[in-house]
Amino acid sequence: MSALGVSSQWVDHTTQNIREITETRDMATAAESAARGFALTGDLAFLEILKTSVASANRHEREVRLHTADNPRQQQRLDKLEPLLRERFQALDELVEKRRAGEAEAVAQVVRSAGVPLAAAIESLSWELQDEEYSLLKMRNATLNGNISRARSARTIAAAFSLLLLAAASLLIRFDGRRRRKLETELRHEKDLFATLMDTVPDCVYFKDGESRFQRINAAMARRLGLSNATEAIGKSDADYFDTEHAKIARAEEKEVFHTGRALIDKEELETSAGGLQTWVMSSKLPILDSDGSIAGTFGISRDITASKLAEQELESANSKLTGRNDQLEMRNRESMVLGEMGGLLQTCVNEAEAEKILSKFAVDLCPELSGALSMINASRSSVEIAARWGDSTLLATVFLPEDCWALRRGRPHGSAISYGQIQCAHIQQGFTGAFVCVPVLAHGEALGVLHFLRQDGREIDESELRLAKMMAERIGLAIANLRLREALKAQSIRDPLTGVFNRRYMEESFERELHRAGRDGGTIGAIMVDLDHFKELNDAFGHDGGDAVLREFSQLLVTRTRKVDIICRYGGEEFLIVLPGASLADTLNRAENLLAATRTMRVISRGRELGAISASMGVALYPDHGDTARSLIRAADDALYKAKANGRDCVILAATHPIPGSPLLNGGALVPAAARLRPGP
Repeated sequence: MSALGVSSQWVDHTTQNIREITETRDMATAAESAARGFALTGDLAFLEILKTSVASANRHEREVRLHTADNPRQQQRLDKLEPLLRERFQALDELVEKRRAGEAEAVAQVVRSAGVPLAAAIESLSWELQDEEYSLLKMRNATLNGNISRARSARTIAAAFSLLLLAAASLLIRFDGRRRRKLETELRHEKDLFATLMDTVPDCVYFKDGESRFQRINAAMARRLGLSNATEAIGKSDADYFDTEHAKIARAEEKEVFHTGRALIDKEELETSAGGLQTWVMSSKLPILDSDGSIAGTFGISRDITASKLAEQELESANSKLTGRNDQLEMRNRESMVLGEMGGLLQTCVNEAEAEKILSKFAVDLCPELSGALSMINASRSSVEIAARWGDSTLLATVFLPEDCWALRRGRPHGSAISYGQIQCAHIQQGFTGAFVCVPVLAHGEALGVLHFLRQDGREIDESELRLAKMMAERIGLAIANLRLREALKAQSIRDPLTGVFNRRYMEESFERELHRAGRDGGTIGAIMVDLDHFKELNDAFGHDGGDAVLREFSQLLVTRTRKVDIICRYGGEEFLIVLPGASLADTLNRAENLLAATRTMRVISRGRELGAISASMGVALYPDHGDTARSLIRAADDALYKAKANGRDCVILAATHPIPGSPLLNGGALVPAAARLRPGP
């Protein structure tokens, strides 16, 4: 048992090392995420998380160093890990200081995933440390199994000694009757020796006749039967001292020995006395031969092995627990690796649809016995809709209200277990009798959606599955929040903040790309330069609020009346440029006419007042007819715009230097008043 204790202590020691290594790695990752979160959002809550994570990672690393002081290989790995952690934490502090100073480089550093090689080196070293501890754990489990084998060998040796004792007893009682009188003195001496042996041996020894009645028992057997005098058992059988079942089995075994002459050796059995006391014994039964060689009865020896049996059971139980703990650690290790892989993929997604697809794939791997779905709250927060499914999740409503889910109401997991009150969410089909759990998907304290898991095999969702569900919800929440933040930052960099249309910088980059495509494919590109008429007078009359309202309404009109592939940008002030990839000259002119007609019908209200009629002047140019570069094409459209303003405004002018046969622009067109007749520029 002392050897078992030492083995158990070593296993506990190794298990603790694995926990400390895992915590060091997890805290380093948490510090990384917190620093990135602060760099992207400026939220001060991330700084507290960063501070706590760094302190915790350093503390756990010191614990690992202390616990592995006897392992030079682990110490060498820690000598490499410690400066890497120090260097990475220093880099994170510098990132935080840059963000505090308002440097745009901090956000760019996060987008470029700066520091990934250093983080990868830290993670690689931590896995080497953990693999070493797993190897030690397996070796120490093998040592424990060796202790169990040695305990069993000791018991076998003891049984062999008992058999030798039986053999000696057999020799002592086999005397030739014809020599008995001649050797009477020697026989008495031998009997005295035998009596001494019988009364001092700790094992129970008994002799029975052919009917399984006791003929003689030793003192140890008398004590087991609860007798003060061994002679009280003479003439009685097992039925007088043990329960009926045990007595019946003993009688059958002794009859077998009596009739066949074959000995029964080292049988382990649980004896139950008439009073209900149970004792584990190892018994052997052999035949007694008379002078003629005939079987006259049986004799047996029985050893109480209750203590060793209980010790063996404790050893097996301890070994089973250690094996289970090892299996659990290996399962946690696998789960950690899968979750880490999922988290890495989620962080590299370019849109929410990709993230949702990855989650559904890994949910099947991590919880293969569960069905489920991911539901996301819409932008107006008025409804929740399923974005991804796996398994048989048809019992979940495709669209439901946020208040239909208790997890979204309470901001924490809710399920069918007793601890949750066994109240079913309204978005689950009525009549569902299986187990379920809903876990809110949160980011920065805001609910983004909910993760559902269902089980229909009659079992409840266990703690390990709930733990995995929480971790998956946490990772998908962080990934979606990062995606939305990335989209917001991108939108801020390419869109005009007042109107929501693209800014000039984005237009110039996109225009060059479209020109390259058109030049390669032999296509055309239309360009419409637009300027709102009398905008300064409108600003003077109604203030900047009125002017801003007109710009927003006009931008919305342009968006709704153009294609998704068209590029609308605010070129400057009240000027807008529309780029129409693949559009012909006729298409571009028709688009300009339609926009001009729609502009005249605009009604803008600011501060309760209608701002009056709105009109615009437009210049049209086409690639490659009026320019083969972005600058020349924009200049041609801009020149046509100025001619439109010079011709009385509220009209469209084409940048062409020659008439376009059959064009409705030459005779005024139905959409333009006679006073503002459309015509090509000179």
